[in-house]
Amino acid sequence: MQLNTHLTSAKYSIYLLIVLTVGLLPVAVLDVYWLRPAAQTGLLALAFSLLDAPSLRLPAGLPVLWAWVLVFAVSWLEQAVLLAIFVLWCANLHRLDGLRFVWGAGMLVMLVLWRSGHPLELHLGLTWQIVALGFWLMRRYSHVRPAWAALGVKVVAGWLGIAALPLSIDLDGGLLRTVAAGYVLLAYMVYAAHSYRALANRNAARTLAAHWHALAVLLLLCGAGGLSVLGLLPAPIPTGWLAPLAEQSVLWAGLAVALAGVNQITAELRDENRRVTGLLPFWCVSAGVLLVLLAGFGDGLIRAYMESIGYVADTDDLLSLRQYGRFIAFSGVIIYGLGFMARRPTISY
Repeated sequence: MQLNTHLTSAKYSIYLLIVLTVGLLPVAVLDVYWLRPAAQTGLLALAFSLLDAPSLRLPAGLPVLWAWVLVFAVSWLEQAVLLAIFVLWCANLHRLDGLRFVWGAGMLVMLVLWRSGHPLELHLGLTWQIVALGFWLMRRYSHVRPAWAALGVKVVAGWLGIAALPLSIDLDGGLLRTVAAGYVLLAYMVYAAHSYRALANRNAARTLAAHWHALAVLLLLCGAGGLSVLGLLPAPIPTGWLAPLAEQSVLWAGLAVALAGVNQITAELRDENRRVTGLLPFWCVSAGVLLVLLAGFGDGLIRAYMESIGYVADTDDLLSLRQYGRFIAFSGVIIYGLGFMARRPTISY
């Protein structure tokens, strides 16, 4: 199906943001530095859809997009573009429901803490965006009611918002850290329970958005939730290496939601209920990412233990395993890109 030229500039922006996301996938998989731009670009495409941007008829749609492209040449523009998107959110406060409000709140946190290295930037800002856009996807691939999704996103955002606090401050005392760890785990289980309701009540959608969203939920539950909990609990060895691994899990989860959005939005632009990419790239990316995180966990655990007893650890085998994981994920995103190109919407001018 061809997209006609009467479409708004905002819809063109959504489509081009999707193309940019797919183009960034190979470098994002090979280099962790590019994970954030790839994930945020895909999430912005989803956010435009969440804000119902095509109906707003924004003349600034394309300028915002090309400013985002220039991010990679002038780094400070990245924050300026996010600010422009946030202004769009503020301009439509009168029409915001729970999903749009939670996304905007997450964007505000990221703007305030942009590249500061503060844990709240990812554990609160990016996580709130993932949750809001995930609930938007649930309404596309499942039978959940809009009222349930509007309430559920507020409940989950509240739980995870409080859970982000102990992850961003140094807690003294074993009992306090243990209680905080229990709450963090419970909060992510609440999120997983809401997601399971949608995943178990699927509709006839065939876009694979549910598969990619399930991967994001798994990464947040086991990565951001599980690894953060281990970092809070008292341990006989240093656990500082767990925090960067948990933050990397949040970035991978953001990328997974972005890929879910690419599938869903592309199918809607084509006006077809069909897969945009197959299951092979999904399984390759899932296996590769999980292998990378498992190798990182093993490497950190062995190094911490050996250093605690006065030895230097040799983890070259685990580093090789991490490279294998990246290669598997890289193969998956190449196949994903080829599938997207084969079924991409065609814009006629």
